[in-house]
Amino acid sequence: MGYLGTFQKNSADKFLQPILYDDVLLDSELISTCTLAAEDLDGAVVTATILSATNATRVSGTATGGSTTTLIDTAKNFSAVGIIPGMNFHNTTKKWTATVTDITSTTNAYDTVHFETAASAAAASDAYAFFIASASLKAGAAGTSYKITWTMTSSLARVFIDSVVMEVRDA
Repeated sequence: MGYLGTFQKNSADKFLQPILYDDVLLDSELISTCTLAAEDLDGAVVTATILSATNATRVSGTATGGSTTTLIDTAKNFSAVGIIPGMNFHNTTKKWTATVTDITSTTNAYDTVHFETAASAAAASDAYAFFIASASLKAGAAGTSYKITWTMTSSLARVFIDSVVMEVRDA
């Protein structure tokens, strides 16, 4: 369990957690469902109290080009779909994973993901995938820490659970 950070008591905040699943999934196995839950550190379930609009998103597509440090998909605006530096993604064609370092524009707005050097170049027709759990944060109680847990089920019916702790402070 990691520490997500401290959030102001502000309902406009968003919980955004990249789900790093590439090391646990088998070839051709996909995440089929993901649910989010929250509890205070005493174990009381508070999902409805602090989370709303929970969502698990698989962002995937087919590259239109790239290199050993970039992946381009002219049909995708990576920023608009919630991809940010620090997130991992998986090149499902060539079976490698990389961490996003930047998002820029090559042909269209924010169609290029930059990452540290990969084992082989991303190329046109390479398939890729990101998986992100997100939710809108309700205010919560100032001075309280909450554990946010996501439960993923794979296409092979395997279940993975992970969580982070976040602290709410006064606005």
